Amino acid sequence: MSPVVSQNKHTAFRNCIGICDPFLCICRKCNFSCLGCSVYEKRSCVIHCDHISFASQDTPYVSFAVGFIHDNIFFFKILFQPSEETGQGARAMIDAGLVDDVEAIIGTHNNPNYAPGQLAIGVEPMMAGCVKFRVTLHAQGTHAGYPYKGTGPIEALASIILSLQTIVSRNVTPFHPLVLSVTEVHGGHVWNVVPAEAGFQGTVRYFHKSDGNLVGRRFKEVVEHTAEAYGISADVVWDDFQDPLVSDPGLAKAVAADVNDYAQLEPIRQSMAGEDFCEFAKVTLPVFAFVGSNGQEGCADWHSPHFVGLDESIPTFVNFYVNTALRVLNELK
Repeated sequence: MSPVVSQNKHTAFRNCIGICDPFLCICRKCNFSCLGCSVYEKRSCVIHCDHISFASQDTPYVSFAVGFIHDNIFFFKILFQPSEETGQGARAMIDAGLVDDVEAIIGTHNNPNYAPGQLAIGVEPMMAGCVKFRVTLHAQGTHAGYPYKGTGPIEALASIILSLQTIVSRNVTPFHPLVLSVTEVHGGHVWNVVPAEAGFQGTVRYFHKSDGNLVGRRFKEVVEHTAEAYGISADVVWDDFQDPLVSDPGLAKAVAADVNDYAQLEPIRQSMAGEDFCEFAKVTLPVFAFVGSNGQEGCADWHSPHFVGLDESIPTFVNFYVNTALRVLNELK
């Protein structure tokens, strides 16, 4: 492979397959006027690299052309995805047209539950569907010395939070991964006043869409009926904003078949964390992998202040991107 680098960062690309956060796109139709040649109908694929020590910059993308075997010249575009943790980054990129005409997209997430050199990819769901919920209870506040003169929300809030935990244990088979977590509780501002409002928010994670729908229905019933029993009202915001992450079966099998040539293929250990890479499945063919970043016994997981990603994991990321891009390009024939 003899690389030919274009100095023009913005003009010579259309119909890409890419890599995001950062995102590498391989163009299908490019007119490399800056190289003094025209190239049309070349294959494309995408790679998505998430949370591997890259910092997103203000520049939305850079681009360069690469010469490839059998006179197949294709084009790469690297994009830096915003807002991955809010679940809005991938959708923003789609809405901005940055993955228009993309045929496939390939992504990774570091995973400290695997050791450097290990890699997991397959046809099973890998990361959970996500719901964000928020509940606000409305009551009649009063002086703490005269609680019978009001309908304070604190007792109702405590009862609701406890009751919500029975939704998973008493409504869904234990063979389906499902989590309901209340993560923030608020109510009151001073020590001697029963507040007029209180509330909480949190998240639900699921792998079966029917489970997510069932939890949503039961959640609203528990909240509204419990509030009514305490003589108060409740507002529920239920945002089922992210589907489980699943790779395209055909491409995932093809990519997995090559992994042992450069890494150690491991079974998928499903994660209850979410990943907005799933949004790309609505517009193209997704392939996703976990790349081992620690693997030591008792190591901290994502979002922990004690998380450590080991430098030894970087070569596996590089090998995965290179080999997967070539495999996907070949499969797209």
